[in-house]
Amino acid sequence: MSALRLLYLEAGGLTAYAWQAGEVLPLARFATGEEGAGQFAQFLASQPRNAVYRLLVDLVEENYFFETLPAVRGADRSAMLARKRNQHFFGTPFATELSLGRETDGRRDERFLFTGITRPGALEPWLDAMARHEAPLASIHTLPTLADGMPAPFSAKDPSPRLIVVLTPAGIRQIFFDKGRLRFSRLAPRSDAETGTLALALAEETARTQAYLSSQRLFPRHETLPVVILAHPDLQRALTTLLDAPPQTALSFADITTLARQLGLRSPCADSRATPLFLHWMVRRGVGPQFAPKSARHFHFLRQIRMAALGLGSACFLGCAVVAAKLWVDAFALDQEIDRLTLETRSDAARYAALIAGLPPMPGSLDTLQGIMARVDGLAAAPPNLREALAVLAAALDATPDLTLDAVEWRSLPSPAGLAPATTPRPFAELTVQSHFPAEAWGDRRALLRESERVLQLLQQTPGVTAEITRLPVDLASDRTLRGAADAPATAAVPRLELRVMFAKALPA
Repeated sequence: MSALRLLYLEAGGLTAYAWQAGEVLPLARFATGEEGAGQFAQFLASQPRNAVYRLLVDLVEENYFFETLPAVRGADRSAMLARKRNQHFFGTPFATELSLGRETDGRRDERFLFTGITRPGALEPWLDAMARHEAPLASIHTLPTLADGMPAPFSAKDPSPRLIVVLTPAGIRQIFFDKGRLRFSRLAPRSDAETGTLALALAEETARTQAYLSSQRLFPRHETLPVVILAHPDLQRALTTLLDAPPQTALSFADITTLARQLGLRSPCADSRATPLFLHWMVRRGVGPQFAPKSARHFHFLRQIRMAALGLGSACFLGCAVVAAKLWVDAFALDQEIDRLTLETRSDAARYAALIAGLPPMPGSLDTLQGIMARVDGLAAAPPNLREALAVLAAALDATPDLTLDAVEWRSLPSPAGLAPATTPRPFAELTVQSHFPAEAWGDRRALLRESERVLQLLQQTPGVTAEITRLPVDLASDRTLRGAADAPATAAVPRLELRVMFAKALPA
């Protein structure tokens, strides 16, 4: 975690504070001049490497300009505001602007309050020392710009104009608010701390500020100006009797201790000086208008990049650690599963061995039976032997000398469903037989039919053989009658006989 160092700069010198858990603790005081700048450099060298610095400037040399500009966005807005800052504060890089909102009529232009530190030489010795030691400067603020975002009595819900008086080591700071926003601020340097002299100075400076506001038309000349003095209760009681309110002013007090508790400041407010209060609010507020140029915040940008890289590396390391832990858990679970499966395998192997031991003795060894079954499976997968099938066909043809064989087609058939492999060790076979009788056989068609039936019966006499005639030599249509040779076909076609023979059992090899 970063160590916050808060710097307060006023005309008399620079004061360093440490902020920790809502407490503002003074560390060192450095006077204006070369000796003070050298001591500040030694102070920077002694601070922690993770220290981050914020600077609060409370000087007389500041100015304010109010302008109404067209409402634009993006790069055009940035360029327009940079041009206006250069116009109003040429020669100083310490300038910024506050957006006061948009107008309610017309083009609805946007209202801006441009403010800047007009004497950059008051800051440069301190900033040069920080640059030499590469101290990261996060931001530069002024009391009025910080007061613009503070709660009541500064940003009260009442939009009426009012003048807030704040006491600081630099003097009497007067901040003018209109419609709840900052419009002007003025610092009156005062070195004395006596209550009577302070009361007289408050009256004089309030009257001067009121006259200036009237001359600039920031407040009507003949109206009463509300003035709120932020002070400690002890000082309030003293000023109540000593302070004479200037004409056309309405004086009131705001308790600095109450505001400190409201902002969460844990450091005790021993007097009316509001420096710790504004330093604490500078930390609590975070982002907001600030005066530091990019060159002054260079090392802070480098630190942010370094912290981002460190955060990214830490996130990657954490992600890798989570993934590694997940993989380790998965590996452990996998080892547990492997051990469980190993035990189950051993248990199953033991049960299998017990079952085998309880079976009756086999006629042969397991290896011998496996070899026999392998041979049976090989015979079942072997193609059928057609030698006996062709022998059966040849015997039928020999018994019918008038029948001439033309062609024989063979194909194997799968075993029919329902038959065990032991009864059908080989695939079934089917023969398609094409044959013919001589042409003169047309003279006796009844004889052709008888010879055909005789061939069919001869084939079916063999066990396991099924035969059927797929084509008769004679047309047996119901609308025709069998005739003699005079009714023979006019062409030279011979009587053809076609059969299909199926072998429904395996044939021996």
